Amino acid sequence: MLRSLLLPLLLSATGLQAQSRPLQLGASIGLVSQSSPAASESGMQGGLSAIRWLNQWLGFGSTLDIARTSVKTRVSVCYFYNETYACFRRPDTESVLSASSRLQLRIPGDGGIRPRASFGAAWNRSVSDPNPGERRTFFTPEFEGGIAWGVRPQGLVSIRVRNLNRWSGVTHGQGGLLIGILW
Repeated sequence: MLRSLLLPLLLSATGLQAQSRPLQLGASIGLVSQSSPAASESGMQGGLSAIRWLNQWLGFGSTLDIARTSVKTRVSVCYFYNETYACFRRPDTESVLSASSRLQLRIPGDGGIRPRASFGAAWNRSVSDPNPGERRTFFTPEFEGGIAWGVRPQGLVSIRVRNLNRWSGVTHGQGGLLIGILW
């Protein structure tokens, strides 16, 4: 009798587990490098992420990260902004807070090395002093590709690329090499 009651309960519990859509939380740290019309910069980036998987290979994720960069080389570049002649003057160090939403893709499976990718957009806010002609708040498209291994927790190595749009008519890029862990 007890056996006949437990069997349907176990079957429905395993069916619900198979239908569940796991939430993955993660943290990453890495190196970041970016260009600008006036300088090249590099530094560190750290962040937190959450991914809600819609099925085994497709999910929706968001990240919150902060990057701290320092100027490595300077070039004196001046452009016209709003009918004024202003020069790009990058601060010696800058911190940028970013929040992004992304579509996540992965090769399903347990164990082994599996490719992952994501693409989306990020909202960015400089927390440093303003510069002439520079947007302190700006949106950027982004792409990330990498590999994950393990089951839970998973190791992660990825490259993130953002096309920054901080000045009128001038775009530049940011690239990051990140290592992280996903639960």
